[in-house]
Amino acid sequence: HREGPLEDLLEKAGIPFVRAHDLPLYDPARGRAAAAFASLAAAPRLAAFLRRERIAIVHVHDARMSATWAWPTRLAGRKFILHQRTRFIRSRLTALAAHLAHRIVAISNFNAATLPSALKGRASVIANPFDTDAAPPDRGAARAEILAEAGLTGDRAVVSFVGTLQEQKRPLVFVEAAAEIARQSKAPVVFLMFGRDAEGLVEKVGRRAQTLGIGAELRWLGFRPDIETALAASDLVLAPGE
Repeated sequence: HREGPLEDLLEKAGIPFVRAHDLPLYDPARGRAAAAFASLAAAPRLAAFLRRERIAIVHVHDARMSATWAWPTRLAGRKFILHQRTRFIRSRLTALAAHLAHRIVAISNFNAATLPSALKGRASVIANPFDTDAAPPDRGAARAEILAEAGLTGDRAVVSFVGTLQEQKRPLVFVEAAAEIARQSKAPVVFLMFGRDAEGLVEKVGRRAQTLGIGAELRWLGFRPDIETALAASDLVLAPGE
């Protein structure tokens, strides 16, 4: 529905795809009732898109995509797969999308266990894929690359935040913790934030860092697909999300 890093990855891999930037998207900011009505009104248009592009399977990964595509997929006679990445949160909207799903993919036994009894028979547990046979990144090379990208030189500890910048991930809590670490550390420390700014929080985070006296030590480096490089470069990764 929108431009993003996935398009860049597909283009680099030579995988053909269809842009859907002009298609409507469930928008909870307009209020649940209004958003739900708008999604129902848009269902025929989305169903027509699926038929026109000959799309056989719609595989969604979050609640907003579920609300957008569940009914249109059924209307078009296509298969709808829901990826359950968190515990099942009961609401009318999530329940409707889940009941419309032909299959549900849960990323853990815990997630699968939180599904309502009526849905468990449609669920399969498939763990997130990791290449455990891949050679670990070279920490020295990774650190040099990341520090150069941040415009820094010299030896210093690296503390990182890895995740989408949104309130749920609590980036301001990371900044508060960073200020305390900087206060207590006897060695130079740099604080790096990796991730897409989904809610326009970069400026807010920067202002808070300036107020706490660590503005010069904080860097936002944006989204990067090779997150293993960022992790290898870090001495400490903080995950303050809820």
